[in-house]
Amino acid sequence: MIELGLEDCIGTCKAKGLDTFAKLAFGSDYNPHGGDPKTLTEDLLKPLAGDSPGMIPMLRMLWWEAWGIATADMQRSATGGGERKLGAPELKQRREDTYKKVQGLTITPELDVSDQLVAECVGIVDTNRMKHIPWEQCTARSLEVTGVRKDTTWISDASGFLRCESQGPTAPAADTATEYNLDMAFKRRGLAMEMADLMS
Repeated sequence: MIELGLEDCIGTCKAKGLDTFAKLAFGSDYNPHGGDPKTLTEDLLKPLAGDSPGMIPMLRMLWWEAWGIATADMQRSATGGGERKLGAPELKQRREDTYKKVQGLTITPELDVSDQLVAECVGIVDTNRMKHIPWEQCTARSLEVTGVRKDTTWISDASGFLRCESQGPTAPAADTATEYNLDMAFKRRGLAMEMADLMS
């Protein structure tokens, strides 16, 4: 809310019990699939804006985001559609909150957790099903930024000529060959679990 310039509304939202996206999304009877938008404005946006009607457009934008997240979560849980896609703002917030809490650990590029690892841990929480995270998936953000790699190999075609062919994308894998690298992978996994509220 602070990024949207809505810090003045934080107290009002908390007082009304609207402290999550889901609560904000269903804080009004308005349904975007055929409801009257005035219902949303009168029931929710104006009371939250108070004496600052200029905040209504930003509150409407926040409500739309909350509605999208809440309905996507409901659909995913109803259809078993796999893990939730984390947006950049949520990943950033989880990362910042965790790194502030960590005492005595300097976050170097080697310890900066990859988005995929965080999503894997959040998926465990969302589905409420524990699973093993292989060491190779405990990647750093710097490795993730380099992107997927395609392995190439020489193969012989029907005419007997050699040609170079891509073998498909290979996901980045954490280096766990030495004790130091394995220690870094375990620390990244621990940080990711903290970010996902899976385990402290």
